[in-house]
Amino acid sequence: GALSLTHGASDRMPFADATFDRVFCINVVYFWDDPAAHLREVRRVLRPGGTFTAVLRRKTSMENLPFAAHGFTMYEQADWEVVLQRNGFAPVSTTVIQEPGVEYEGKKYRPESLVMVAGFA
Repeated sequence: GALSLTHGASDRMPFADATFDRVFCINVVYFWDDPAAHLREVRRVLRPGGTFTAVLRRKTSMENLPFAAHGFTMYEQADWEVVLQRNGFAPVSTTVIQEPGVEYEGKKYRPESLVMVAGFA
């Protein structure tokens, strides 16, 4: 099949209910002022049995990065699991990825990302 891209906001997706088997986001959840609103939309567009995958860097990997000091809500695995559960999702699996070292403003960082898959509770 062909890939189709649609520009929009994740708290107001322009798709019918139960459209997708999977919803995926990467490095997005830090910027959700109201995670519940976005997760309601994710649930709405997922088909029964569908999964939501969020990839996010761990709080301990982000908190020392200067650019993350403003406008980021950071999470550890347990924090994001609580957000998911409060919004009707059940964690399915989490994979921790040790990323290659990066240098930012003369300092070296070894960020870790979480690949967190959840389904309906």
